[in-house]
Amino acid sequence: MPSPGIHNTLLPELLRRCVSFLSPSEILTFKQTSKKPGHEITSGLFSGRIVVAAGRKTLIFDTETNKLLHTLKGHTALIRCCIFSKDGRRVLTGSMDNTAKIWDAVNGTLLLTLGGHTDHVLACAFSTDGSVVVTGSDAIRVWDAKNGTLLLVLRGH
Repeated sequence: MPSPGIHNTLLPELLRRCVSFLSPSEILTFKQTSKKPGHEITSGLFSGRIVVAAGRKTLIFDTETNKLLHTLKGHTALIRCCIFSKDGRRVLTGSMDNTAKIWDAVNGTLLLTLGGHTDHVLACAFSTDGSVVVTGSDAIRVWDAKNGTLLLVLRGH
């Protein structure tokens, strides 16, 4: 179950505001400039920071200063999901390029690429303790979040 204040959503509209679940105040406003179908904004919020994935890039903002901290480049197709680890130190992204990636949210470096999917990665999550990640595409895959070892593949969903 997510902690208060954590927010994950797909934002298909051209303008969307990020709102705290703890108060009705607006945190940050994003304007999507592309009107092309499939150019959604995916976001995940954690402890004063927000991560926004649009197109092939993931952006990490500081919501207190509204400043861009990092631009994470590496996917070759639209990003469909992204989320912070519970401790806020890593970001997990999943893409239509059939990969998921784990990033260092502090310095913006790519830590791991999780390949082997045969379809778009549409869902992703960290375990509560951050030791495992789960990705969903043609099958559900469970990975070791430290070294990228594939631990389990669940088919039939």
